[in-house]
Amino acid sequence: IPRPLRACRRRSAWRTRSPNAGWRGLSHRLIDRTIKEHYKLIYRTRPQLIARRLADSARRFDSCGGSTVMAESSIEWTDATWNPVAGCTVITPGCTNCYAMRMAARLSAMDMEKYVGLTRKSGQRHVWTGKIRLDKASLELPLTWRKPRHIFVNSMSDLFHDAVPADFISEVWEVMRQTPQHTYQLLTKRPSRMREIAGVLNRKPLRNAWLGTTVEHSDTLWRLDELRKTPAAIRFVSFEPLLGSVAEADLSKIQWAIVGGESGPRARPMDKEWVEEIRDLCREYKTAFFFKQWGGVNKAKTGRKLDGRTWDEMPSRLT
Repeated sequence: IPRPLRACRRRSAWRTRSPNAGWRGLSHRLIDRTIKEHYKLIYRTRPQLIARRLADSARRFDSCGGSTVMAESSIEWTDATWNPVAGCTVITPGCTNCYAMRMAARLSAMDMEKYVGLTRKSGQRHVWTGKIRLDKASLELPLTWRKPRHIFVNSMSDLFHDAVPADFISEVWEVMRQTPQHTYQLLTKRPSRMREIAGVLNRKPLRNAWLGTTVEHSDTLWRLDELRKTPAAIRFVSFEPLLGSVAEADLSKIQWAIVGGESGPRARPMDKEWVEEIRDLCREYKTAFFFKQWGGVNKAKTGRKLDGRTWDEMPSRLT
């Protein structure tokens, strides 16, 4: 950890798993908060020296399995993230305020080679350039994790992006096959390609691979049809960011539904009625219901309670 950052550990809620863990274990939220402290320090004192130390720390963070590769996650429905692919493309309105674009831009500014050139400035925000970067060095990281975890695959990309070679996806699948102690959660906005590839790699579905798709509003309900045709032990849908009513959704053969409002500086509002519609559908189809957040500019303030309680149902058990 760079010396100037030690002074702001309390303010930024700095957290590591051990004194020598460096950047390991930082969640996306903590990274985002800490980076703001970095920039304040860089422009306050000894800019060249601090910038150089910050770049060195960023490289160590990337190499030791940080959130850009694999890290403990603050995402409510998973334990850790694993990112063998970086970069993506905006394809629907649900991508407009994607947190991964903001994160990639910040990591690029920290001189993290993996994310350099993946975003560009457009007005007051950063957007994906469409470039995809494969990180083969990270493929074997799950093999080093003995403790069972729920692992979100590619929180900073989409494994089924058209630019990701099928051979590389096959390598990811082989790692999942070799680590049955973990549960892998694969989420995509490209379910047609997932169905095509899973039809070859997942004919006999891996019990530890959950396959899911994102549905933001009624215009993308067709993705559920593609998901139903995909061989999988567990199928799930993420209604996040929920931008409209999906009352007509067919949740048959879908074991899990995640619901969440958009968060961040330009967050679009989510109506409570839309959430209640999904909860009722889950009861009708016997689908586990997980309410992640209300979202908004300050998601910590809006919280994640619905009708006075949290909803953390998982497909393996109903709570």
